[in-house]
Amino acid sequence: CHSSDPTTRTAGPQESDYKISYYDKETGELGEPGVWVSEPGKAKVEYASGDSYDGEFNDEKMKHGQGTYTWMGEENDDGERAVKATYTGSYADGKRCGVGKMTFPNGDVYEGEWVNDKANGYGVYNHVDGAIYEGQWIDDL
Repeated sequence: CHSSDPTTRTAGPQESDYKISYYDKETGELGEPGVWVSEPGKAKVEYASGDSYDGEFNDEKMKHGQGTYTWMGEENDDGERAVKATYTGSYADGKRCGVGKMTFPNGDVYEGEWVNDKANGYGVYNHVDGAIYEGQWIDDL
């Protein structure tokens, strides 16, 4: 799950502007929002795009451990946004890595192993039309 390419370890453009609130280690309550990842631990991040990440960060200030990333859709006529996609599971050095569940914009769901943000290893893909693929994956295929 580790990448030796340092360009893959930075936040994407959709993640460059955000607010972050750390969870208090004793009470579990969210603290006051800040404007950068300042330490390892569990936090909730809200990006300018409306997307969010609720999970753990490592010493290098990257998503690492368990977390949920939520992608939001465009605003509707009422100014509200609906969830477009979600990933809940393991992260390593800022990437989906380990076991996790991804719900795609069309309603399809993949649950299984991930390496470097791609389905790799054993997993089950449930298509919204009812079709199911269960087996080994290599780089999302």
